[in-house]
Amino acid sequence: MIYRYQTKFLVSMFLACIYFFSVNVDPIVAETPEKKITNGFITNIVTNEENTTIISVTESNGKTSNLKINPETSIGIESVAGDRWVSIFSEKPQESITKLKDQQSRLIILTVVHDGESILSISNADKRDLELNLQYLFIVFIIAWLVFFAYIFYLSRRQNAINRDIKLLKSQPSYEKETK
Repeated sequence: MIYRYQTKFLVSMFLACIYFFSVNVDPIVAETPEKKITNGFITNIVTNEENTTIISVTESNGKTSNLKINPETSIGIESVAGDRWVSIFSEKPQESITKLKDQQSRLIILTVVHDGESILSISNADKRDLELNLQYLFIVFIIAWLVFFAYIFYLSRRQNAINRDIKLLKSQPSYEKETK
């Protein structure tokens, strides 16, 4: 009877953990009608006479989008050494352009979140779901521990059943005759 309550408790704790750490897509990254996501590499960077920087991003299907960088555009990209560089375009425009040209020369795939004309954010494509990956890792970690404890629970029940059977066999009269 007590095992049933322990099992129910473990299952309810597992479901609570799954619910608590359920995978939620970040609204900044989620594609909506106002925000579109383009994964591709930079083919051209041009600053025109109005001091507006336009980036051409080419996707894997060959579609090229010409998008304008706003002063509020957030940029988070990695250097050759693997260092993460994060900035707002208006804070360091020349350094931002230099970093983006470096990404262009190395043909690095970037994730560009935009509204069709203006870029809202630029980041390395493989780093934008890091938090989501950590949630998956935590869920797998919880599942592994639950399986481990369930196995230990199963083994303890089997051990108790074997001990009861041994006691029962020892208490029978036929056992006492054989041992004398």
